[in-house]
Amino acid sequence: MEVENLLRNAAQYLFVYRDNNAPVPKNKGLPRRVQKFRLRGEKMKEAKDVLRIVGIILLGLFVLIVGIPLVLAAAGFTLAVLFKIIGLAILLIKIAVVLAVVYLVLVGIRAVLR
Repeated sequence: MEVENLLRNAAQYLFVYRDNNAPVPKNKGLPRRVQKFRLRGEKMKEAKDVLRIVGIILLGLFVLIVGIPLVLAAAGFTLAVLFKIIGLAILLIKIAVVLAVVYLVLVGIRAVLR
């Protein structure tokens, strides 16, 4: 009879889903074995939380160590392409200015010869 009550109490306190905001009942009225299991469960919950935080920190470090150089390399490639395009645009403007000056010289010579 006592074993059945012990198992029933253990099942009630160990295997029932609990809301995190719900108040946790005190361990006073429970047998010593059940109290020990409840404490172990709380420690495991804390360990899971700690492992989750450590995992988030490691993921952040991975992003910093691997992700940022990749982004900077992509940005460097993009900047190199952008600088080439700007260089081509400047070269095109120089060619246009030279052609305009040559045209004006030819038009001036033609006007003088008439």
